[in-house]
Amino acid sequence: MKIKQFVVFLVLVASGLTEANAITFGDALKKREIRYQVVAIPGPRRMLLKIKNLLSSQRRVELEAGRFFTCNSATQPFVISRPVAIELDPGEEREIPIRAYCGFATAHIPGIGQEFKSTNLGSKNLCDVLNMVSKYHIVSDNLYQNIIWFYTNKFNIAAVYSADVEKELLNVVLKYICDKEGMKVPKYNISYAAAPSGDALEFSGRPETIYGTIELALEKRTDLHLKVLDAQGKQVELIEVHVDQPAGELEIPIALRISDYKLGEYTVCVSDEHGTILRSMPVTVS
Repeated sequence: MKIKQFVVFLVLVASGLTEANAITFGDALKKREIRYQVVAIPGPRRMLLKIKNLLSSQRRVELEAGRFFTCNSATQPFVISRPVAIELDPGEEREIPIRAYCGFATAHIPGIGQEFKSTNLGSKNLCDVLNMVSKYHIVSDNLYQNIIWFYTNKFNIAAVYSADVEKELLNVVLKYICDKEGMKVPKYNISYAAAPSGDALEFSGRPETIYGTIELALEKRTDLHLKVLDAQGKQVELIEVHVDQPAGELEIPIALRISDYKLGEYTVCVSDEHGTILRSMPVTVS
């Protein structure tokens, strides 16, 4: 008896779709070539996809990046972050654990055994961005999750961030998103605390740190004061003092702890030893 090894692997955008037997998951459903069931399971691969080939011929199905699987309005939908190619023999049925992400930050995390009966593709821009990130072989869970929440919850673009992605590559992703959305690339990034449960699908809602850089050119030597002002211009915090800085161009890195800040608008600014503000950067704690 011939035994065919089953292989599920991540693919680049549109990979393999030129093959005669390849089809997207959505098209396969429309043509009634497959049947599926999705349930929540424990572990890092929280989504179990059961898929059956209804044809009498071999089929390659691509599960698209940006596809949502929905249970109900109170439960987070599962979202596929990267394309998954599935090879199916005639009439074959497989069970595939998938590392899916949360589709709506403020909804409840899926309960084990919950079934997700509805499916649809997310917005074109979300799908395009997820495919672009996959093309760069980025594997950061945090970045994929934050991109999805940016689209499903209208999060601050500065929250599209992950410390495990190189700054240059992160900037490429941010520029791609901002170009599509007609936005300016943020001058800072914001990170959030982990949820108390430790579940990666749960959003804590607690902004933790703002990262950025303030660039300025000094005309003469001076002390520099890095501080935070509230929306009314009142000083909230003196972050640090850089003593006796020489004239010339400077870059001042920022790692501002904001876990105790109220949500709202602030300004991170640099002033000289006389209190004159030399450079400022508006930030939103949200």
